[in-house]
Amino acid sequence: MPCTMSKDEFSRRWAEYSELVSVTPTKDLLECLQTHMSWDVFSQIVSVKSMKDLLEVLEIRTVDLPSLKQPEQEALSLPAGVSPLQLMNNQVECYWVIIVLRRGGSATREILCVTLPHVKALANSEWGTWFVQEFFNVFHWNDPAMVALVNKLKPHTAEFLLSKHAHSVLKKMVLTLPPGMLDFIIETIESEGAVKLAKDQYASRVVQRVVKLFVKFGMEDRLANVLDRITCAAPELSKEEFGNYIIQAILIFCSNRHRSTIVQNLRGHWTQLAS
Repeated sequence: MPCTMSKDEFSRRWAEYSELVSVTPTKDLLECLQTHMSWDVFSQIVSVKSMKDLLEVLEIRTVDLPSLKQPEQEALSLPAGVSPLQLMNNQVECYWVIIVLRRGGSATREILCVTLPHVKALANSEWGTWFVQEFFNVFHWNDPAMVALVNKLKPHTAEFLLSKHAHSVLKKMVLTLPPGMLDFIIETIESEGAVKLAKDQYASRVVQRVVKLFVKFGMEDRLANVLDRITCAAPELSKEEFGNYIIQAILIFCSNRHRSTIVQNLRGHWTQLAS
């Protein structure tokens, strides 16, 4: 299969994809190009550190390697006797497990079974979080395996909201699961305090994602308690480094009722906000 993606095309895909999920350059490279090249070629470039380096490598590859063979499914498997948990120590090994998952087959469920007791630790780790998120790509939301994974993660929602790495697992849930399966996230936001979480660097991202999703599906009323608390705290949150983003999201995506409440509550604070 020819690899003909240009530098400009990759930049465009990067911009679109990064708006949906948190990514690293190498993660996005895997998303865009893994079907165009064999593992030995891919492994030569996954260690790039910056977007600039990534685009430079991509430009070279599209010129020098016009025809790259897609890896055969039967060649993709874990080494005999090796647990996927042993492969979470570095970036390249983590991506190798992800590729095995994406090729499907019996190995996918075997990996999940081995991983399930350890998903909390993996979700909280730098590379393991990508591994856990990948299960949401390979299993359908109503697959018993997915239900088991979600049930294993649910009790840790409050911790994950504040976690540098695990909050991305919650964002992935919001992106891939139907709204009806996300009540536990909303309930945790309510119990932990929507305003407090809106100020947090990581939890605020999850709150924004939830608001956008439920508004998109016409289910804004399900967030009434969360939105009422946030809109009442608009003057405070608008001045916060991370809290201001949820105020902006509500002004863009939510109904006139909540937008009007924010505007009303911000009256008398315009001078402070402008300074």
